[in-house]
Order: sequence, then C-alpha cells, then structure tokens
Amino acid sequence: MINTVSSAETVATTATTATWGATAKQKEKGKEKGKEKAKEMGKGKEDASGRAKGLSDLPHELAALVFGWLHPKAAVPLRLLSRGFDSLLSSAHFARANIARFVQHPLQSKTRVFRSLESEFDRLYFKLSADNVYAMEYARVYLAPFAALDFGFEVSSRGVNNDEPRRFNVRRFDGKGHLSNLEAAIPKSIALLAKNLVHLNLDDCAILGCIPPEICKLENLEYLSLADNSITGPIPNDIGYLKKLEYLYLGGNMLTGSIPDSIGKLLQLETLILRVNELSGQIPSSFGNLVSLVILDLHSNRLSGALPTEI
Repeated sequence: MINTVSSAETVATTATTATWGATAKQKEKGKEKGKEKAKEMGKGKEDASGRAKGLSDLPHELAALVFGWLHPKAAVPLRLLSRGFDSLLSSAHFARANIARFVQHPLQSKTRVFRSLESEFDRLYFKLSADNVYAMEYARVYLAPFAALDFGFEVSSRGVNNDEPRRFNVRRFDGKGHLSNLEAAIPKSIALLAKNLVHLNLDDCAILGCIPPEICKLENLEYLSLADNSITGPIPNDIGYLKKLEYLYLGGNMLTGSIPDSIGKLLQLETLILRVNELSGQIPSSFGNLVSLVILDLHSNRLSGALPTEI
C-alpha cells in the first residue's frame, strides 16, 4: 500500500511538473511571439519612417515636378529638411524652373528698359544670402536685362532713354497701408547686373549693412543713389572704377571712414552728395580732378582740415 501510494504520488507529482513545464513553455513561446510582434511593429514603424524620409530621396526629375509648384518663399526653407531637399533646391536648374512658374520673364529688348516698384520677388532677392542659388538665378535672369532699377522713394528717369531728368514720388504700401521696405543688405550678386545696368536707385528702402565692393563692378552705371538708408561701414575704395558715373548720392546714412581718393577718377561726375554721415578725415585733393562736378554736398560729417586748393 505504501509503495502503491508512493508511486501514485510520484506519478501525480510528475504529471503536475509536466503540466507546469508545459505552461511555462507556452508562456515563453508567448513571450517570444510577443517580442517578434513588437519587433515587427517596430520594423513597421521604421519602414513607415523610411517611406516618409524617402520623399526627399525621390528622383530629382519627379521631386522637381512635385515641389516646383511651391512658391519660392515656401520652397527655399525646405532645404533644411534633409540632404535630398538641399541637393534639389540648391540646383540652378530647379531654382530657374521654380521661379519661372511665378515670375514673368522680362521682355527682351535692344532698347533700355526702365523698371520701378519692387515686387515680392525683388524683396526676396534682397533678403536671401549672397550664395543662395535663387538669388543668383533671379539676378541673372530677371534683373540683369534691365538698364534701370528704381525702387527708391523718389523715382527718377535720369539717364534712361536719354530723356530729360524728371522725378516723381512713389510710395510703396503693403495691403495694410504701411510703407513697404526691402530691409536687407545689398546682395553681392548685384555684380551680375553689370552688363546693362546704368541706373540704380535704392534710396529710402531701409537698406542695411555695408556697401558691397561688388557694386563697383557695375561699370556702365551712370546714376547711383543709396540715400536715406541705414548703411554702415566705409565707401568702397574701388568706387573709382565707375568711370561713367554722373550722379552719386550716399547721403543720410551712417557711413564711416575717410572719403576714398579714387572718387577723383570719376571725371564725368556732376553731382556728389555725401551729407549727413559719419565720414572723417580730410577732403581728398583728388577732388580737383572732378572737372564735370556741379554739385558737392558734404555737410554734417566729421571731416577735418582745410578745403584743398585743388578744388
């Protein structure tokens, strides 16, 4: 009896152990399946994430077709999203095609073309960094054909189509009735306008920063006004390269440093206005070479010394 009971207990214990063992195995299997499902779900998320990121890895032709319909103001910031976007949106081909959807190409003409009142794209051009492909393409294609860019408060046709000088006031208001300003520095890509530009008026446009040396590459320029802005720094030393300049108005800024001697090389200069700045030093003796000069205004600066006898 004892042996029989003992054997029965052993069998029962063995059966119980086997049952618990089976249950444990099932639990382990369940856990493994759970892990696999979780892994699959995670993988699914990664795949989904990969598909989302893949938008920036589309073939350039397809991506250009999709994003080419975005307004440049919306397209330019997308460069920061990924390397794919940056590569696409940094290409001259895409920038050219994108701008073309929103900006009418300037009419090709052999005569001098006069352009006044800046557009939203002109303002975007001034606000973009100098190396931005949009700025370069816009300057090359949409601004370079013009002989005169007159965005100033006082628009002048002087030097355009050989007409008599005439001036008329133009205020640029936004939709809320506020005066619209460029509020940016003059882009270095201004040099791309050298071939045709003879007249540049940016007075009272809230221009910031320094006068870029590249402006001295506008070798055909006859009229230059940057008056009544917030321009700082010196007058570029290479200003003397603008041999055809007849009118130079830089008054009402915060220009510092001395007046460059090279201004004396501007033999066709008739009007020179540098008033209300912070220019210092002496008046260059080279001013004696300005044989065409009619108007000279240097008041409200920090100039010192006597007036050169050469003048």
